[in-house]
Amino acid sequence: MVLDRRDNVGFMTAADVRTESRASRRDRLLDAAAMIVIAEGWSNVTMSRLAAAVDVSRQSVYNELGGKDILAVALVLRENERFLSVVQLRLLENQRNMTAAITVAVEAALLQGQDNPLLKAVIAPGQAKADILLPLLATQPEPVLEAAVTMLTAFAEEHWTGCVSPQQDLLDLMDAVVRLTLSHLMQPNWPIARVTAMVGRMVDAAQAASGH
Repeated sequence: MVLDRRDNVGFMTAADVRTESRASRRDRLLDAAAMIVIAEGWSNVTMSRLAAAVDVSRQSVYNELGGKDILAVALVLRENERFLSVVQLRLLENQRNMTAAITVAVEAALLQGQDNPLLKAVIAPGQAKADILLPLLATQPEPVLEAAVTMLTAFAEEHWTGCVSPQQDLLDLMDAVVRLTLSHLMQPNWPIARVTAMVGRMVDAAQAASGH
């Protein structure tokens, strides 16, 4: 009897192992970079230090992450994915009510931001800890903004079709919600309750304008 390896769910090919190992190494490198940023600032992140932290060659770090500017983008986008996973969970838990779902999701993102050591290191007043990371998050937010707007819009189209119309108004609303949330993550000058209340009014107004 010949077993088809594809039918064995637990079987991993050599390529699978290499892929998994590479993903693990990438995460360990990003973890090491985040720890240096939190403790010492972005200017102290070097490929040599990352290589030593993960016990790989300096060339391996370059092969995995490219230059320091690419590393900055990877670090920011990974953090953004973590934020969005929490946001999506809150949306799913409250999906029957569009206003409640979005306000709870925004609250979750802002609360996570309060306790996020990397974000704190980036935006800490009076500290130049992240001379490249801060522009990526604030003055050049396109990678973060696009991912968040895409996720939120897709969720809205799937669960709240017709609640806000025409379609462009829905897109504009999701964009405004994300921009407002990102702004308060970067400059948390208002209490979270005030921000979520504003978001709730925006969503209610958009639905009312559509006759809902």
